[in-house]
Parts: sequence; structure tokens; C-alpha cells
Amino acid sequence: MKITQITPTQKGGYDGRDGYVYTYDVTLDDGTTGEVGSKTPNKWQVGDEVVVTNKRETQYGVRLSISKPNAGGGGYSRGGSDYNNPQRQEEINASWALNASIALGKKTPADVLATAKALLDVRKELLDHMRASQPSAQPPAPSEPPVQQQVVPEPSAEIETDLPF
Repeated sequence: MKITQITPTQKGGYDGRDGYVYTYDVTLDDGTTGEVGSKTPNKWQVGDEVVVTNKRETQYGVRLSISKPNAGGGGYSRGGSDYNNPQRQEEINASWALNASIALGKKTPADVLATAKALLDVRKELLDHMRASQPSAQPPAPSEPPVQQQVVPEPSAEIETDLPF
């Protein structure tokens, strides 16, 4: 695909977590349109051959991640090749669960871990429910036995203060 039109966005860019990001509205030769960002001004030009590595709808409009053919990364995605990496997503989920467990006031490593596991189970159950609620052309799946509720253990009465984190 080639860029057929590119213009700076109205704001021109924003301060991102890793520095200033220049933003542009682009149109590709297949009719795809959206906003792209780059850390360097004028990284993209009309006629540049590109590959769309990600396209997502946001509250601000369509965001595109583009890169040069046979190049990694590009656009808004950090580390392009990790974008759809399931192991990386599991690490992010585990980090979220641990932080949420600590935010819920769990103090001992055993309580933090047990609560984090329970949160991940609840998250999975919610995602499964959301996916099952989406309309599909497939016939309904056979009924499954009800999901048992997992009980989150109460924190021990003794609060450990010598935590390694």
C-alpha cells in the first residue's frame, strides 16, 4: 500500500509517555484513512510504501499503526512484534492482578497471590460471558454446567510487614 495523502492533524501532536508524538491524517491507496503518529516529524511522505500493522477505532477516531514493509514496529505500537504476543498479554494481566490485589489491601504474599488468582479467574469469566453475549452466525453452544464461584480467602489476622516488594 502507498500513502496517497498526508496532512498534520489539527493539534499537530501531543506529549506522549516517551516524548513528543507528531500526528498526521493519512489516506492510503486502498482507501484506508486514519491517524498515525511518529516520534520524528515528516517520517511519512506521499508515495511511501507502507503496511498497516494495526487499525483501531477509538473515541478520537481511527488510529493506524503503519510501518515500512519488512520493518518492525511503527505507529503507536511499542515494540511492534509484541503487540499480539499472548505471553506478553499474560504478563500484563498478572501485573494488573497483583497491583489490584495490593490496592485491595492484601498484605501477605500468600493473600496477595490468592486474591490475584481470584481476580484473574473473575476477569476470564467476565470475558467469556462477554464473548458469549456477542451475536454470532453459529448455532448456540450446548449448555454447560454452572460455573462454581471461587471464594477469595480472607487475609490472615497477622499482617506481615517485612515484604520483599
